[in-house]
Amino acid sequence: MSFYFDLDETTRAICMAAIGKNGDDIEEYEYLDEFIYKRIVERNPEIYAIAPRTYVCDAINDLLSRVTFLTAQKEEYQPYTISWIKKNMTVPKTSIQHVPLANHKLRHLQPGDLLFDDYPYFDSYDQVVVVDRPWNRHIESKYRVCNYNDVAKILEGEV
Repeated sequence: MSFYFDLDETTRAICMAAIGKNGDDIEEYEYLDEFIYKRIVERNPEIYAIAPRTYVCDAINDLLSRVTFLTAQKEEYQPYTISWIKKNMTVPKTSIQHVPLANHKLRHLQPGDLLFDDYPYFDSYDQVVVVDRPWNRHIESKYRVCNYNDVAKILEGEV
């Protein structure tokens, strides 16, 4: 079994860096995408480098020896993301795989793999650990994490 991780609002808190609010304070994904990303982050891409860590990031650092991020982030933001990873990740082996669209992340998964993500529009959530956010609470999933301990249980194979 391999674990994969989304970056934004899963591993790093873009909302906190952009507007001073936790992602849990944002009700609608469309607001997150349209307002925060398109109006704030695209004009201030350094936000990708300075965003705080989430509890998912802390669990990765504490419990894993390698991490693979799957992201649909635009190429021009990669230097900021690399800077963020160097500053915030203590995992010895870190890799990033870029996909053109968020839904394409599922194509990278093999049977038994899990993807930690907050995205609310996947075609299937069979292999997705939903990182709980207001915009994805309507999703039925076998796995949902709300805090560090929830993440740790999955990473340690207790779930």
